[in-house]
Amino acid sequence: LFKNVVWHASTPVEASEIRKVFGDKVKVKLAIDLADSKPVVRFTRTKSPDHLKLYFLGRISPVKNLIQCLQILQRLESDIRVEFDVFGPVEDEGYFRECKKLSDSLPSGIKVEFKGQVDNATLPELLKNYHSLFLLTENENYGHAIVEGLTAGCPVIISDRTPWRNLESSCAGWDLSLKEDRTIIQVVTKVARMDQKEYNLWMDGAFTKAESIVGSHDAVKDNLALFED
Repeated sequence: LFKNVVWHASTPVEASEIRKVFGDKVKVKLAIDLADSKPVVRFTRTKSPDHLKLYFLGRISPVKNLIQCLQILQRLESDIRVEFDVFGPVEDEGYFRECKKLSDSLPSGIKVEFKGQVDNATLPELLKNYHSLFLLTENENYGHAIVEGLTAGCPVIISDRTPWRNLESSCAGWDLSLKEDRTIIQVVTKVARMDQKEYNLWMDGAFTKAESIVGSHDAVKDNLALFED
């Protein structure tokens, strides 16, 4: 059935997953997804120490791993104030109930609100209200929510299971092992403790990273190559 199919993989990891299922002989072409071509518009947002506005953007389902995000917030030091808004449709009702139960048990300094699905067109303006994306996803072949966050100048706190790696070296965020809760707690605490001067460095890093993604000529070339042969 698949012998005449050419597979499109966004990353080498996804290509290996395709070959694992369908065999080494299948034809796979690599081309990372294309980001929205709208220009990156820089702006500033206020950041005071010990206060953090986080958001989650994605389906509420086990693969997006919202529960681990909530568990991390549960273990922060008591003087840190966090506002955590969750955007996305409920895909798994049982999982949502678990998340809601956990969010209701968090310390008083951690405020969680489930905002439901959001119109993509409103994101640029909406994300101006947040300091960072918090998305410990278990698997992403691309991660449009991550790119949206960077485009909004939000340094992202994500897992190491996406194409976006080594973010800390460019002050654009952190890609962290899901097995290292202590490290994730340290990073969230670091962002929460940031003053305006330090946060501005990471905000600039996120903008710069977004500009490199949106302006990638290689991504366009690779996607055009999908239709060659």
